[in-house]
Amino acid sequence: MTSLKLIDLFSAIPEDLILSKENYKSSAHQIEVLSLANDARQVQLGSVFFAIQGTQRDGHEFIPQAVKN
Repeated sequence: MTSLKLIDLFSAIPEDLILSKENYKSSAHQIEVLSLANDARQVQLGSVFFAIQGTQRDGHEFIPQAVKN
């Protein structure tokens, strides 16, 4: 299985959509991504959480829970 680094995901996202740009470029080369999640309950160490605005709830509401997990 190919290893995915956080910088690989960032390269596919337009920079103006990244909320926290201050330090991501310097550390993103070192951080290994183990899973992707858009459900905060599924986030674990090594996950990248995508907060998506849905039709019923806004995923941004769940960022604190994702960070805690």
